Formats: sequence, C-alpha cells, structure tokens
Amino acid sequence: MYRILCHFSRWTGLTFALLLCFQADAQTTTVRVIAANLNGNTQSYQPFALRILQGLTPDVVAIQEFNYTSTNGLGVNTPAAFREMIDTALGTNYVYFREDFNSGGDIPNGIISRYPIIAAGSWADTVQSAPNRGYAWAQIALPGTNTLYVVSVHLLTSSSSVRASEATNLKALMQANLPANAFVVLAGDFNTGSRSEAAMVTFDSYLSDNPIPVDDVGNSDTSANRNNPHDYVLPSFSFTNKLTPVIYPGHTYPNGLVFDSRVYSVAALVDFAPVQQPDSGLAQHMAVVKDFLVFGTSTNSTGTAPSINTQPQSQTVAQGGSVTFSVSATGSPSPSYQWLFYGTNLNGATSLSFSITNVAFADGGPYSVVVTNASGSITSSVATLTVTNGAPIISTQPQSQAVTAGQNATFTVGASGSGTLTYQWRLNGTNISTATGTSYTRFAVQASDAGNYSVVVSNSAGTATSADAALTILTGSSTVIAQWNFNTTNAATINSPVPSLGTGTITVIGGTAGSWVTGTGSVDTNTPNNAWNTTPYPGTTSGNKVAGAQFAVSTLGRKQIRAFAIHHKWHNFHRLPDSSLCSRRCRLRAKNQQPSGNHRGGK
Repeated sequence: MYRILCHFSRWTGLTFALLLCFQADAQTTTVRVIAANLNGNTQSYQPFALRILQGLTPDVVAIQEFNYTSTNGLGVNTPAAFREMIDTALGTNYVYFREDFNSGGDIPNGIISRYPIIAAGSWADTVQSAPNRGYAWAQIALPGTNTLYVVSVHLLTSSSSVRASEATNLKALMQANLPANAFVVLAGDFNTGSRSEAAMVTFDSYLSDNPIPVDDVGNSDTSANRNNPHDYVLPSFSFTNKLTPVIYPGHTYPNGLVFDSRVYSVAALVDFAPVQQPDSGLAQHMAVVKDFLVFGTSTNSTGTAPSINTQPQSQTVAQGGSVTFSVSATGSPSPSYQWLFYGTNLNGATSLSFSITNVAFADGGPYSVVVTNASGSITSSVATLTVTNGAPIISTQPQSQAVTAGQNATFTVGASGSGTLTYQWRLNGTNISTATGTSYTRFAVQASDAGNYSVVVSNSAGTATSADAALTILTGSSTVIAQWNFNTTNAATINSPVPSLGTGTITVIGGTAGSWVTGTGSVDTNTPNNAWNTTPYPGTTSGNKVAGAQFAVSTLGRKQIRAFAIHHKWHNFHRLPDSSLCSRRCRLRAKNQQPSGNHRGGK
C-alpha cells in the first residue's frame, strides 16, 4: 500500500491552515510477528494450536516446542510432516527453520516466515546442564532493503536466577553476532514471573518491552491461568520505531495483542476464523502479537528485484548416483541464493546450483531456491527429485590368499544397494553351485581348487562383479623327522628306543600290555633293532583285522605330520593256538612339511 503523508502548518494570526501533502516514495508493508508456545501437555502441535496460528495470520512466528506428528502418515518431526503443519496453519509459501534437537523429550525452537529466510542457525544455551533446545535465530529478507533478525527462545522454568544467566548469555550472543542497529526481535516463552525479574532488566537494557500488549479485556499476562507474564515480543530500539497497531476486522490493539480465544464471544471470533472459543485454554501459553510497518527507501528505485530466467528442473536418479539442480536469475544488485528442501534452508547451499553425491532415498523430495537482493526476492518453482533403486555397489572386495593343501579357504564380499541383493560366486568365470552367500568357503583345498574366484552381486536394478581373488595352493616334498625300526636281535630291553633316522622320542600309549624285548632270531640290517612283545598277542577285531600297539611320537613344533608303518617280516601274523608269544617287525616313520603341534601314530 501507499501512505499519504500530510503536514499541517498554522500561520500566526491567520485562521487557516496550510495542508501540505505528498505521497511517500516507497511502499509500506505491515509485518506481523508473534511469539507462540501453543502446545498443550504433549509438547507437540495439535489442531487447536494450528487453528490459532491460522486465525492470527502472522508473517513471522517465533515458535517454541516445535514438534509435530503428521495426521497423514508422514511421520514424526520429518520435513514432510512440518510441511504439512505449516501448509495447514499458514500456507504453502511459508518457510521455516528448526533447531536440530530430535531426541525424546527435546523441545526445539524455530522460526516460520512468509518472507525468505536467508540465513539461520542455533546458539547453545550454555546454562542448561542437559540441553534439549538452544536459541534459534534467522535472518529474514523483508520487502525493500530491510533485513530482520528474529531470535526464538524458551527460557528455563527452574528459577529466576537461572533465567537471569540465560538473559546475560543471550545478550552477549546477540550483540556479538547481529549487526549494530539492525532490526531485531527477541521473542518466545521467557517463563518469567514478573516484568521486574532480573532477566527482564537485562533484556530491557537493549530491547524494548513497551508498549505492553494486552488481551481484549486488558490482561497482559500470558500463562495458561493468566496470572504471569511468560511470553514476549521484544524489538530492538531501532525496530521499535516501526511499531504500528495490530488490526483485525472489528478489533484494533494499539499496544499489540495477547490472544486468548476464551475472552471473545463466539460471534466475535469470526474475526479470527477458524479459532474456536476453547482453543487457548488447551495451550500452555497465550500468543503475543506485534505489528511493524516497514517502509521502502529511495535506494529501492535504483535497483531491480530478482527475476528467474531458468527454473530448476525435476530429475530422477538412481540411488548412489549424483544430481545437480541449477537456476538462472537476474537482478540489480546481483542476487544471493538459498536452496530449500521441503521448504527448509539447506546449510551451505547458497550458489546458483546445488549438488548431491551418493544420493540416498532420503534425498528424494521437493527442492526450490529463494533468490534475493536489496530490491526484493523471488522463490523458484519446485523441482522434485525422484530416487530409484540403484545397482549394487561393492564396498569390500574378496582378497587373494595362499593356502596349504588340506586347509580351508574363505572369500568374503561387502556390497550395498537397494532392495534384496543376491550373490553368485564363480571360479575362473564359471558359477559355483550353491555358492550364493556373502561369503564362500572352499574346504580341504587341493591343487585343482587353485584359480581366480569372483562374485556377481545383483538386484532388480543391475549387477556388479567383484575383482578376481586368486587362490594359490601351497605344496612341497615331505622330509623324514624320525624313523624307528622294531626288529631286533639285541638282548637288551629298550623302553624308549632312539630313532634310526632323525631325532625324536617314542612312547607306548596303547594296545595290549607288553614290553620291548629281544628279537626272535631274525636279523635286520638297521640299528637299533627293537621288537615289541605282546603277552599274549591281541586277537582279531572286526573284519578279521589284527589289533596292535599305539605309539606317541614327539612332533611338537611340526605341522602336516604323516606317521605310517612299513610292514616288514611279520611273524605269527595271527596268534596261533599253541603260542603265547608273538613278535612283529616294522618301521615307523613320521614325515612333515611345516611346523604344527603334537601327533599320535601307530600300527
């Protein structure tokens, strides 16, 4: 709208007045700012709170306990859920910032705005021992050359001294981070018991609490039972000069408004439709409303507001791929850019284009960009990103390995991808039957198992083939560790004979009782020649096999032991009915390739 500015001048002694009128050189815009902690005991926004927001028609909302559960299956505190909430209460052209507090019991602050949010963030509330919210702030591009900084806070209920510390902390943060003489509003739930509390004394030193808003019957208190001033909209001194009466059809509030639906008749509430009379009684606090009249300046006329020449385009990309949205715009001075996802600013996305690498399903949704300069701003059309199933990606390749013959070899692969992944292992490019897991084991490998192993990972979107992993089988000739000969003509009894080859010890551990004894007359050229006497020799076992003795051979530190007997000149292979003695002649050899542990051997 345009405002007609008039100046009256009275000449001394004359009975007429000179009326000088001129049209302001710029547009004026009323900016309505409200503080809103409208939750009930659920600490999540309910339909009654959304009706109050809708009925008060704010341009900027400093919102507390910013939580919402979708009524359309869009989740809890998801971007889509918040978009549903804001679209319902305020409109699709509003944007928002919300602090990143998402654990159970968190009650983050935020800012919702009709105008572009060109920067936003959260300052830590260092007074809280276990923070569940901070101090949210946003830089908003108002019409013309005006920039408004809004800080949304929720001070602690614990004590006035704690709130005094928070107020001191806030003052330091705001003065350190916001430009001097900027248009600033600090708003929210201060939980103060009076306007003389120490926290308010601190705020009053750099912000204004005057004039004090009241409800339709003159009450300025905002608590649920209307006996404490908990909620405020405090402009900076420079912005106080822009205060203007809050006007609704049939109602004007020169000092601003404390809104309580219960003080209006049902007929009067038509000015705040769709609010219902009980709604404010369901909320923890009353909303506080102040209006500001923002004027353009003559510098506006020298520039041009941004205009978008090329809109960002909707795209479809497979999971794991990359995508870039871009916009082309003109304006004087050169515009700035802020990309949004579900209407929320994307941190660091402030250039002509915005890219995402390694796209995930969570990245799918609506993207837009706000283009801003000193002469105005414009929001692009929405570009939707659709994410489809992506082909598998192998993150961990199977590894080559060298395995000794007789051992097991296991190959493993790591892969990701949408949907269900299937696996097929291959040897030298040929599928291995039943090898369809994330790992594959080749048991007791032999030389024929050597080769290149790979795996093909598949899903509905495609396949990925791993690198080859070579399996090498280690083999080598055996070496004799020790050899004992058991044929003897030596009359001496030998309980633990020395080997005829190599080094080691041998001990009887099983079989029929007996002893090392002298031979039976047969002569062997190997020395020492020893015999094992069984008294009597054991009988046959299953399948007419002869039972015998068992020996323990020292093999500590050896691996791949082979112990075997070389039959040599057996006498009395089966025990004869008329014989009580039986001797046998054999050699016991133990061979190895690599170090390992103990071994038992025997005939």
